[in-house]
Amino acid sequence: MSHVTNRESGIKSQDLTKSISQAEFAATDAYKAQGEAVATLLITEVQRQSVSLKKFLADLVPLLYEARRAFRTAIETHLNDMREYVKANPDDSVYAKAFSSAQVRLSEAKVFSLALDAGFDPDMDQNYHTVIAQARVFRAAQASGENGAVSAAAKRGRKPTPVIEKFRKWVEDQHPSKEELQRMKEMLAVFEQVAE
Repeated sequence: MSHVTNRESGIKSQDLTKSISQAEFAATDAYKAQGEAVATLLITEVQRQSVSLKKFLADLVPLLYEARRAFRTAIETHLNDMREYVKANPDDSVYAKAFSSAQVRLSEAKVFSLALDAGFDPDMDQNYHTVIAQARVFRAAQASGENGAVSAAAKRGRKPTPVIEKFRKWVEDQHPSKEELQRMKEMLAVFEQVAE
């Protein structure tokens, strides 16, 4: 009967299928637009929060060493309290996840503070994430003595352990088989070729 109705109204069943497919595509496009809109709002909010977080970093810049040290101590105390709660309440997985998220931001501020103490001169015109990345790069360069930076170990009079010694120690700790040692030799030969 629907065949007859379709014929009588001049609509072929092929046209019905086509209009259903177009409706599905339109719905898919609408869902895509909704998802993209939420993503845009989230990105905007993250950028807004980035500006807000950067204000706290800017507050650390003029502080003296003792004040920044007190800042780090307060952050570490708070993190330790959260850590203890997580240990004491292993069934509270929501709090544990929240702690993981909070720990990232608080640790970033500590790294920034330590970099300031070591002589880091931040470009506060950059966004929060860039300033944090610059502080991390500064600290890494300082630790390795790159770009003329003096590492904390060098300041204390202790020479940094040479890379070859670190590698030797790592290999000894692994207790590799003869086959694994042979593969390591081959890998080092490849590295040597790349370095040339």
